[in-house]
Parts: sequence; C-alpha cells; structure tokens
Amino acid sequence: MNFAVSPNERLIATTHKNYLTKVFYIDSTAFDNVPSAGVWINATPMQTFKTTNQLGLEVCFDPSSRYVAIGTSDSHVKVFDTVKGF
Repeated sequence: MNFAVSPNERLIATTHKNYLTKVFYIDSTAFDNVPSAGVWINATPMQTFKTTNQLGLEVCFDPSSRYVAIGTSDSHVKVFDTVKGF
C-alpha cells in the first residue's frame, strides 16, 4: 500500500492490494492542533478508483491537487480526476 498527500494538503490518496485507489478529504484545520507524531486525523472518503486488475505501485497528485496519477504493475500510468470521479 502506498499513499500521497496532495500539494494543497486537503486530500490523501492510498493504493490497496484489491486494485483500488481511494481518495480521502481532510479538513483544512486538521493539522493545526497536532501536538506530536502518531495522532490520528479523521478523513472523509471522497472517491474510489479501480486500476483494472493491476496493482497501484505509486501514487501522486498534480500541482493543482485535482488529478491523481497511479503507476501500476503493468508499467502504465492511470490518471483520475478527483473532482469529477473519472
């Protein structure tokens, strides 16, 4: 499993063994009062993308935080729109 935090720090994307990439929304004030490492932050599920039976090995966001790119085990890159969900 891999994860990435968007440049605007409002989204987290995670890849899973079941070929899914999930994008979660984080409240912009979530990091304001974090006293130390190891504190759990609640995230709201936003989108789920399937990488057509290929494991997502790498995940990253574009600079605008709108698109998420997933590098898969078949050497392809899949790009998804986190706003429109495709």
